[in-house]
Amino acid sequence: MTSSEITTRLHPGIALVTLLAALATVGCGGAGDAAMPRDMPEARTTTPMPASPTTTTQSTTPPAEGIRSFEMDAGGTSHYGITIRSLRRSGPFVTLNLAFACLRSDTQCFGETNFEASNDREDLNTIAGLRLLDPGATKEYGVVRDGESRPYVSETVPFYDPGPRRYRAWIRFAAPPTSTRTIDLAFPKGGPRVEDLPITEGGGVDPNPSGSGEVGASPAEFDRPPESTNADGLDLGVRELKLEVRSHGGDENIQERAGRRTVTLAADVLFAFDRATLGNEAGTLLEDSAGTIDARARGPVSVDGYTDSKGDDAYNLRLSRRRAETVQNALRQRLGSARALRAIGHGEADPVAPNTTESGADNPAGRRRNRRVTIGFSVRAPGAPAPAREAPPAAPAPSAGPPVRSARYTISVAGQRTDLRVDVVGIRRRGALAVLDLRMVCERSDSHECDSQFVLGQNPMGIAALDAGPFYYTAGAITLVDPTADATYLAARNADGTPFASGVQLAPGRTVFPIWAYFAAPPPSVKTMTVAMPSGGPRLTGIPVE
Repeated sequence: MTSSEITTRLHPGIALVTLLAALATVGCGGAGDAAMPRDMPEARTTTPMPASPTTTTQSTTPPAEGIRSFEMDAGGTSHYGITIRSLRRSGPFVTLNLAFACLRSDTQCFGETNFEASNDREDLNTIAGLRLLDPGATKEYGVVRDGESRPYVSETVPFYDPGPRRYRAWIRFAAPPTSTRTIDLAFPKGGPRVEDLPITEGGGVDPNPSGSGEVGASPAEFDRPPESTNADGLDLGVRELKLEVRSHGGDENIQERAGRRTVTLAADVLFAFDRATLGNEAGTLLEDSAGTIDARARGPVSVDGYTDSKGDDAYNLRLSRRRAETVQNALRQRLGSARALRAIGHGEADPVAPNTTESGADNPAGRRRNRRVTIGFSVRAPGAPAPAREAPPAAPAPSAGPPVRSARYTISVAGQRTDLRVDVVGIRRRGALAVLDLRMVCERSDSHECDSQFVLGQNPMGIAALDAGPFYYTAGAITLVDPTADATYLAARNADGTPFASGVQLAPGRTVFPIWAYFAAPPPSVKTMTVAMPSGGPRLTGIPVE
């Protein structure tokens, strides 16, 4: 089957303004979220293309002693052989010890920037960009930092000579709960993921080797020594991930963070104007909410009503309370009397959008968002916890498998054409999360970085890619869609808005660029989903969810 060719073309004047705005934003460290047309036709996916070589292949160099060895391509500028030696718990910290070698034969590897988290001066010449993820607890563990934002890591060097010599490195994170036996590891800037990395008890930073052909690690500047177990005054870098699902055309919004789920329902869909009796369209929304409560809720459920600022305060308070009680009664009919439900009205308090514009004029769109009913409850972790067992060997996540769907498409920005191919490898459930693995190839481009900021720029939900360094944009604007439930899943994000997704730097002639992103896990009944590429890219349908 011939792959679909999709072309996005901007008006030259609009394109030039958009491009200049994007460049100005990037210069200021912004998101580079220039808008692209959103009315592109859906891509006809092709038969799966042959798998290209990936950046997470098994290393062919002699491995150092450790848990796992593999190869990693860092943005097309460096190629490493990585050995994960250990992840050890000591007091309030876990220490990741690893070793790597530069496998390029033509030039040096850029240790200065290949593993950093950002362009901050404190992160240069370090591996501060590595992160841990607990997919069951939906928690991200970033590097521990001191009061000056310096990372608790060893130093790297600006350049590594190619050859078999291995260099030791280490990085310290906050220790997860002792019940957590394994955890996932993610490398920055398009690096791989390693799932189920075992955590061992005792020990910290590995002693430097003696006569082993490896170069020992030197600690970066920090306010305490590598062997310290004192966490006082440190930023431990633990962040709860925010999970968000938008469905029913935006009339339902689901967010989950810190073990609590909040379902927001638009009052205009539930009720007629100025009424507290349910309308015809309310049934589907409340059936979905009741099903989620029955499957995931732990403890009592709160139902909270809100109005906009129109009308008398006392009247709005009564109306919001009556609406909350109506939803409470409807849920009780579906769930039974054993479920504890509490209804409260808040009137016009706690608006989520301005009721008026800056000039004082009416803001109907904002008032509509404020007219809402929220349903909140603590959630149970999906599935029963597995019994304690010996941790399995850690391995890079399976981004090297054959694609299940592929599509080609073209974008055109300011007269510059970029031809792209996307291969979807799959969607897999990981605890409370689901992880998407795909690969992108920049087959041809008039731009030396393949217009990466536009390829992954912005999705129809208004979520933009995040600038994570020079020409690096995360895959956080990709979305998953459950068409049967009219639900769009956004990439998991921490409190800073940073998506838990790979960085991306496309370049012409690159064989392949693996991409991954985490989302809320769909219900067990969901067997397939659609992958929606941002910036008017294709929609690849029928992707199995494992």
